[in-house]
Amino acid sequence: MLLNYLVDSARPKKILEIGCANGVLSHHVGTILGALNNDSLLYCITNTIGNGTEDKWIEAITRINEEDMPRVAFAAVDYNQTCLMDKSFDVVIFNLSENIESPKSVIEEGIRLVKEEGKIMCLCNNQQWLFYDIFCALVGQFDEYNLHESGFILMG
Repeated sequence: MLLNYLVDSARPKKILEIGCANGVLSHHVGTILGALNNDSLLYCITNTIGNGTEDKWIEAITRINEEDMPRVAFAAVDYNQTCLMDKSFDVVIFNLSENIESPKSVIEEGIRLVKEEGKIMCLCNNQQWLFYDIFCALVGQFDEYNLHESGFILMG
């Protein structure tokens, strides 16, 4: 899904990952982007800094080296107010392993940040039905891919 979208165009992509979880997806997306176009940018944000889980995140993120993905940035921010420019990303990925307090405002923030012709992708576990329902209501048309017992992916 995401890989097909990234490969379709040789032009550089700007991707925002909201909620980097354990850093595994960041590492894979960063490596793919680096192989496709070194001018692409992966911007990863998390709100886990300070809650005791940051060591795993930082360890996983540091596996992305400059040869694989020279343009990668990381920040700890409030998901509801990222202070990033409107419509500035080709792809916005919600990769939230934790339950968040205000899913509607987080999804609205992601919608604000994605370009008109961009893609929004949501990876959620099976315990995040509220996020799923709000995502469906706000994004509208999307494709859904079930991940059996572990969760689902939505792409709009």
